[in-house]
Amino acid sequence: MSGAKPELAVLTRPEGRNEALAARLRQAGWQVLVQPALRIEALDPPELPHPRDYDLVVLVSGNAARLYFSCLRRRYGGFVWPQATAAAVVGAASAAAVQAQPGWNRRAALVSPLPQALNHDSEALWQAMQAGGLRPQRVLLVRGEHGRDWLAQRLAGQGARVQTLALYRRLPQSWPQSTLLRLRQAAQAQQPAAWLITSAEGLAAVREQARARGLAQWLAGCPAVVTHPRLAPLWQAGPADTFRNDARAKAMVKICLPEEGALARGFAALR
Repeated sequence: MSGAKPELAVLTRPEGRNEALAARLRQAGWQVLVQPALRIEALDPPELPHPRDYDLVVLVSGNAARLYFSCLRRRYGGFVWPQATAAAVVGAASAAAVQAQPGWNRRAALVSPLPQALNHDSEALWQAMQAGGLRPQRVLLVRGEHGRDWLAQRLAGQGARVQTLALYRRLPQSWPQSTLLRLRQAAQAQQPAAWLITSAEGLAAVREQARARGLAQWLAGCPAVVTHPRLAPLWQAGPADTFRNDARAKAMVKICLPEEGALARGFAALR
């Protein structure tokens, strides 16, 4: 595949998160395969903490926001977010998910990374909280089964009592035959695909599917758009049993903010 330019973009974000980017890429001449790497399975918590009992509720993702509000509406009927409780998110997409929820109180504070933040992550949110002088004492961290431990530790180190609420788990998504057929066609033609990778867990799921289907060597030669600097070396390294052309590795990854325009520009840079 040396020197071949990708024509196919594979979008791996969870279901419902890929369509806007897919439309942009198709308009730009890409062939697009929407294939989530992970599926979201909602959990039913035995107890549902109410935001009124906290100074700050951290919603670590759009899924966390949607599921938490859904649970609150089911449990409390005409739920309205308490004005005295701040909400915090790690990026613009999660902020939009919060603001779109029935029951969100626009008079409540919504904290997110600063506009000049280079990344949308826990570190950027922490910097925004420090810049705003936010020192909550009671914090609820709404997340999946795992994640954002760094942020929880920083908050606890500042004296906050941090409680976590797991509302979903992320599981590897099985690829249908239509996806496998399209990827095999690209591999047989020695044509790379450009992949969108947004988490280490999603990357691991993609690699396992490729390994199980005999596509690991082909995948190792494909470029990627990633949404955090920590994902770039993970993609470039490849799995232990594949050969990578190290001379091309650094050019095979584009790091972008997880925003539609930035991602579209990242894919354009891979051509």
